[in-house]
Amino acid sequence: MASFKDQVEGLASISIGTTPTDSEFSQILTDGVKDIINRIVAVKPEEEENFTTTTENSDDSGIKIQGKVISVTRKNSNADYLMPCTKIRTSDRYEVTNSDSLKFRSGYNPGFYVLDGRIYGIPISGGISTKSLVVTQLNYPVVEYSNTLIPSFPKKYEHLVTYYASMMCLLAKAGSLHGDTVVTDAITAVNTNIDSALTEIA
Repeated sequence: MASFKDQVEGLASISIGTTPTDSEFSQILTDGVKDIINRIVAVKPEEEENFTTTTENSDDSGIKIQGKVISVTRKNSNADYLMPCTKIRTSDRYEVTNSDSLKFRSGYNPGFYVLDGRIYGIPISGGISTKSLVVTQLNYPVVEYSNTLIPSFPKKYEHLVTYYASMMCLLAKAGSLHGDTVVTDAITAVNTNIDSALTEIA
């Protein structure tokens, strides 16, 4: 299968390597995936589950927030038994560990809080894998120019990324030749075309 670079060069009839460079093109692809995921989920919320990734953590170092958080659960001494966690105030993160407090959280009513861009579970796992925090969130894959597919991304939507990248490469080329006015008009055309494609999906 042809790489995304080869596909876009064929579709847009341009040479990638200077304007844009290979690294710039990789960033265009990555930005395109993020933009398309957000647009698809906005139009069809039920598609959300097709763009998720699930991460476990048992060392209590927290799980970095990468995108929209879909669910937070905690294993309850059983790898297959996940208890839903409810969000608590960050300022209560110590109070909820006090068994004499009305805010106390046990393995049967676990919670989570967000601090410095990471999600932490209560009670802590203490290094026990059967008490791990399990977080599912939207995943925005990083795409390189040489890739032939996008990890954790539905095949049926890959062509939208190719279209996005083709139009953005043409924008870069137009900008280098004709200046900002042409680029502004082209950006409007890009958004119109993507919106039209998503309308057909819906």
